[in-house]
Amino acid sequence: MRHVLECAAEDDMAAKRAAFLEASDRLREKTRGRKQTPAEVLIREDRDHRDDF
Repeated sequence: MRHVLECAAEDDMAAKRAAFLEASDRLREKTRGRKQTPAEVLIREDRDHRDDF
């Protein structure tokens, strides 16, 4: 029974991973060539904004 459950969980994770990779590929195609803001800039802006309150 444990083996069956482990296999089912692995299959489910594989399907979720494949779906995530497909979605990320589609998003990457949609945003190709657009200017991207580095995460550290966004984080700094958020922290600076919170200090205003």
